[in-house]
Amino acid sequence: MGVCWALLVLIVAMVLGGVGLFRTGFSEAGIILYGLLKLLLFCFILLSVLSFIRWLWRAYANLNRAGQPTQYASAWAVGAWLVPFLNFVRPYCIVRETWRSTYLLADERVPSLALLRWWWGFFLIDSVIRQLLTLLTNAPESGHQIADAVTSDLVSMLFLLPSTLLTLMVIRRLHAAETRLLALAEAPHDSALPVV
Repeated sequence: MGVCWALLVLIVAMVLGGVGLFRTGFSEAGIILYGLLKLLLFCFILLSVLSFIRWLWRAYANLNRAGQPTQYASAWAVGAWLVPFLNFVRPYCIVRETWRSTYLLADERVPSLALLRWWWGFFLIDSVIRQLLTLLTNAPESGHQIADAVTSDLVSMLFLLPSTLLTLMVIRRLHAAETRLLALAEAPHDSALPVV
């Protein structure tokens, strides 16, 4: 969770750094600093993605531990992100199943899926836009190309920021439901029921 908050801080730093580059006329020191921020952002995104996938795998596997059968093997919580084209649908299905089953076990009701839909929509839009912008602004050399690359970075941040915030919301809500489920499992059960 701390990695995601650090990622949010880094996103803000990237936006401020990008704006600063425009204001300073793309000085060499500014470009180097911006490049370092961009490298750091990549590392944090990678760390966040790996942390999220690990968390999802554990949350999905916990359903089986709680006696709830799942539609897919728990390994798919990881593998679904790696299979081309399947990764546009299957991760959402796994998160949705985790959401529904965890809430049913913990609260005996399932809240609206609107948050999941917004999260997945922003995730897909962010992923596609970042890939397209990376292809369009690959290896900038001139000042104009650097300005285009920085602009594309700033545009991609418009989608990365809400995607990250929505991811944090999904994790927090599912974690809270898992905590309630754990409390139910650890609560003493009265085995001496009155005989009528």
